[in-house]
Amino acid sequence: MASKNVGGPELSTSWADKARVEVKTYTAGNNPSLVIEYARGATPQGTVRLRFDQVMSYEWIGFDYYCLVSNQDDIEFSLIELANSEKLRTLAEKARLPGMLIQDGKVKYEGRVVLHHYRLGFDEHGTYDVICGEPVAITSFADGTELPPDLG
Repeated sequence: MASKNVGGPELSTSWADKARVEVKTYTAGNNPSLVIEYARGATPQGTVRLRFDQVMSYEWIGFDYYCLVSNQDDIEFSLIELANSEKLRTLAEKARLPGMLIQDGKVKYEGRVVLHHYRLGFDEHGTYDVICGEPVAITSFADGTELPPDLG
């Protein structure tokens, strides 16, 4: 299993006590969006907002039940993207779309990545796993600058 840190220390959840989570649903069967927002540091050093669009799967597992997380070796107190995850493999297999395949640890369809598996861990709070169709959109409110979706 492999994972890649997204955003580096800028997105650290160390000392972050809790996150605000909002699920936005849309009409006509479009996949929902998920927004996770949290303050960085013991004395807040700004706020981070992560927006996941075209969410296929969302899961929160409490800190005390970490043993239930798939791919247990891939966790950090920051945002990571998982490759070759069990959940991605299962979704790709069950979708049964001709031409969908797992290549280089990513689910691809017609040559483009169509599923991303992100994980965000909080000490004493829990772990969020999100599988979505678009790269995560990251906003830092310390200076209001929009960060690019692929920082690594």
